[in-house]
Amino acid sequence: MGVDEVTGETLLALTGSSESPVKVSVQWCISLPKEAAASTLISVATNLIAEHILSLTPRGSTLLVNEPFLALQAALRTKATDKNVKTAFTTAELRQNKDDASVFLHPNFPQHVIQATIQSSVAVFVHFSRSAASDAVRDAIIKCLPPTCLRISEEGVLSHEVNVFSKPEAATTLAQMLQQALDDCPQTVPLEIECIHLEKAIQHTGSGEPLAVVDWTASPSVTAKVQPIDSGMLFRAGKTYLFVGMAGELGQSLAEWMIKHGARNVVLTSRAPKVNPRFIEDMGKRYGAVVKAMSLDVTSLQSLEDVLKAITASLPRIGGIVNGAMVLEDELFANVTLDNFSRVTAPKVLGTQLLDQAFHDDTSLDFFIVTSSIASIIGWTGQSNYSAANEWMSSLVCNRRARGVAASAMNIPAVLGVGYAAHADNFDFDYFESLGYINICEEDLHALFAEAVLSGYPGQAPEVQAQVGMGVNFIPADLEVKAAHKRDVKFSHFVQREEMRAEAQAVKASVRVKAQLQTAKSQEETFAIIRDAFLAHLKCLLRITEQENFDDSVGLMDQGVDSLVAVDIRAWFLKEVGVDVPTLKILGGASIVDLVKAALEKMPELVGGASPKDDEESRAPQPPAPSVTVVEIVPPANDASGSSSGSGSPGSTPAPHSRGSVSTTPSSEEYLDKLEARIETKAAGILEI
Repeated sequence: MGVDEVTGETLLALTGSSESPVKVSVQWCISLPKEAAASTLISVATNLIAEHILSLTPRGSTLLVNEPFLALQAALRTKATDKNVKTAFTTAELRQNKDDASVFLHPNFPQHVIQATIQSSVAVFVHFSRSAASDAVRDAIIKCLPPTCLRISEEGVLSHEVNVFSKPEAATTLAQMLQQALDDCPQTVPLEIECIHLEKAIQHTGSGEPLAVVDWTASPSVTAKVQPIDSGMLFRAGKTYLFVGMAGELGQSLAEWMIKHGARNVVLTSRAPKVNPRFIEDMGKRYGAVVKAMSLDVTSLQSLEDVLKAITASLPRIGGIVNGAMVLEDELFANVTLDNFSRVTAPKVLGTQLLDQAFHDDTSLDFFIVTSSIASIIGWTGQSNYSAANEWMSSLVCNRRARGVAASAMNIPAVLGVGYAAHADNFDFDYFESLGYINICEEDLHALFAEAVLSGYPGQAPEVQAQVGMGVNFIPADLEVKAAHKRDVKFSHFVQREEMRAEAQAVKASVRVKAQLQTAKSQEETFAIIRDAFLAHLKCLLRITEQENFDDSVGLMDQGVDSLVAVDIRAWFLKEVGVDVPTLKILGGASIVDLVKAALEKMPELVGGASPKDDEESRAPQPPAPSVTVVEIVPPANDASGSSSGSGSPGSTPAPHSRGSVSTTPSSEEYLDKLEARIETKAAGILEI
């Protein structure tokens, strides 16, 4: 009994779930004018049990019930009269109750005494176990029953499961039976009702005890024991579980774990399955399980149909499917060809599509799992094709869940000891962990698989996620993100607003490098201007706040600079100072001080070998002169014809020239603008590479 969350109506319903709230079919519900008492619920349950027992009893025959509780006695006596059935009740316990119509039988009574109590017309005998004495009386009664008598135990009458009716008329009949059971409840029921608090419900076995009512409202909170997800039997011995593309170590590991948790029929497939014969033999000896290896190309409809026919012919029906087929051909997205993309995506896209078609509306599946990868979550260089295939499978999982059938996706990280990553020469577990991700062990993989099974059951609530995964750390809001990680756009939301403002200031300062050089009167001032501007630009690249200290004497490689940043640094020196600083020098352990000094050493050569003193004198008299020092490159004589002086590499050094050859006429200014545009173009080209 409960309340409809939408309408607020009080309902009486049948359900096989012990959850609250619970979803119940409207055909299994009837309305109540008001909240019913606990005794009414017991009476309804008793009437349903009595109706079921009498439905098995022929008219004109006798029904014998051993150890019935009082409410069941009353219901059977009332309903049996209408159906022309005689009733008889026995007990092994002496009772002094005027409402009790049971005949006392002791286990030690002579056989003829028990025989005299049992009528020859008994057609159905029902036994409710209450004690060892009642079981002994049952054994004595069975010896006296006619050979054709139907014998029913308590477990055959009471169950915690609801049988699902496939026909609409059967469900309608169930609702009518529930309403009739409510109507048959007497106005006053002198019953001894046991109300159990939800917290103590687990202590109530149900079998061997009188009917009881569980009160969900007795206490505001309940103490619950949380068990591991893989505790108990999760799989059924009467079903076959199919692994696609998982005949290797991972597949065999999961198969053994499933067999330990109830499975008895497992099929491992791949294009060329290599299952250890000892593993198959061991599973048979230890658990009586059947493990078969079959060849399957999941991208071929004919191959899939042949395997499904072979399974149907020799094994129980398929109860669960795992598609773990994959092809890895890592390649940068710009270099991915159509053939490469097709080879990688076919097992996951086409293979999963064919499996979905074969089990499109099969609600009997316990699970339909696709194995994805943590690469689809975090992104991994060279695996755009692989991630695309995984995400397509995840979208199909959502489609299946919308259809009400089993589906879930399992994002697997690097597994230590077993699987592809454990034997790949190009995968470094330590590097993967240094990035902040988690390598998992074989037991973790089993737990992840159990999560995928449970989250993929048909009819899941919307809040239950279709994907499960491991390997990604929980990130608190106040996490101090490493400078190298701040450059990754995926983590940009962890960079605080204050840092963004500091970066904006740094960018603004870096734009004024040429203007600041115009005011420099010595090499020391030039060094300070370039150093400060470069430091501001570097903090912007590494997403470091302006207030944060940055040691300019420590090698850049030790402070988060990688090859991509090194290319950006080289481009910055080309654009702002006109000096080529090789990336090998940047990645070779050079510090900020080292790079600025190297740039200063090249600057005199670029201005025609002038000394710092000459440079200072040339800048002092008039403002236009410093523009010559900043650009430091003079066009060749044939520039007017349209040839480019920057046709070589960005690091090429022009031939020395005379300072007097540069004029401040409009044509020279136009050339300087063109030259600056070329330098910017080359810098952009470097970044694109």
